Amino acid sequence: MSFIASFYDPKNPSKSLTAAYVLALSIIALLTVCGHFTTYHIMKKQAESTDFTYHLSRIRGLVQRIPYHMENFANHLNEIDQEVLKQSVIELKTSHHFITSRIKADSTISPSLNNIYFHSNFRIEDNSKYYFDIIKKCIDQDIYTGEPSKVCFIAVELLGKGVVTSIVSGLDVALEGYRLETLNKIRLYHMIQIVATFIILGVLLLEAYFIFRPLIRKNAYYLRMLTRQAMEDPLTKLMNRRAFSKSLNAHIKGRAREGRNVSVAIMDLDKFKNVNDTYGHDVGDAVLVHFSKVLRKCLRTNDLIGRLGGEEFSVVLTHSEDEPPENSYNVLERLRDFVEKNPAPYKDKNGKLQHLHYSVSIGLVRISAEDQTVDALLGQADQLLYQAKEAGRNRVVYENFSAE
Repeated sequence: MSFIASFYDPKNPSKSLTAAYVLALSIIALLTVCGHFTTYHIMKKQAESTDFTYHLSRIRGLVQRIPYHMENFANHLNEIDQEVLKQSVIELKTSHHFITSRIKADSTISPSLNNIYFHSNFRIEDNSKYYFDIIKKCIDQDIYTGEPSKVCFIAVELLGKGVVTSIVSGLDVALEGYRLETLNKIRLYHMIQIVATFIILGVLLLEAYFIFRPLIRKNAYYLRMLTRQAMEDPLTKLMNRRAFSKSLNAHIKGRAREGRNVSVAIMDLDKFKNVNDTYGHDVGDAVLVHFSKVLRKCLRTNDLIGRLGGEEFSVVLTHSEDEPPENSYNVLERLRDFVEKNPAPYKDKNGKLQHLHYSVSIGLVRISAEDQTVDALLGQADQLLYQAKEAGRNRVVYENFSAE
């Protein structure tokens, strides 16, 4: 774990993740190449095993059949039997040369075959030379001018004195030893493949946990942050106009279905331009933040609050059907009164804490139909807000009545 942690640089996490990813990819690529080479060696060993087994089996069979062909030739003395004998000997020499040349060229191909052919008590190589010398005397006999019957019978008799048995027994041992040797090598190659596969799986798991998991978490974090920034006013942390309009639209659609009374209000801080012009934008921002806190304090958690822009805010108030519509008015009236009596704190140029009195004008409208649009509702509330401004500010106007 410390080795993996050594790749992480808190000052440059992107570089660290890239380095870790390149390392993991390099390990996977290396092990994949090793896997391909291992597969190649397994296939090569299997093909080699097929060739060796075929030639060893053919040698064993021919060593036993050639004396029979020699005896047939001695009995019948015809060219067909002689040709069969010669062809069998050629095949035997070919297979024998294949085995011995491969072993002499590289003794590591099969230590067991090398030992049995050249160093064991079976003396396959020496017996094979003696075997070829005997059958050569029979093959070289001319049917018409020589003594093939006599020579071939003597050759068969000589081979029957243990030479064939010794060669065949040695070949049986060689075949079994080579088979076990090949199986062990293939098992080793398979084990290497399995280990490499598990290492690759381990690297992938580590890659998923230490690389992709942090990336996914980072992406999810940035997505949440971007979504919040897209839907949140950065100064007051309230919903911005887009988020507020979206939530208001959902309230409009769910009003009748959930049995709720919904009212929408637009509010504007009175003479806010004078605050910015007189005290500066920093104090103006402090007033906006103070007012957003007042909204959160005076309204319920299920009420929607948003900043539409500048000093203009909007809220959505929800009540049950058995509550009178005036309840929304009463809530906002208490809010207006609280703002009037609780000035916004700020620090002057000398760092001294000061308080600035301000007021708010509010236009309130109740949703009366499901087919009303967000823009239509906000437009109605804005008209009522205009009436509140015209009537002297610092008041709530709700449809056809108002209060100071």
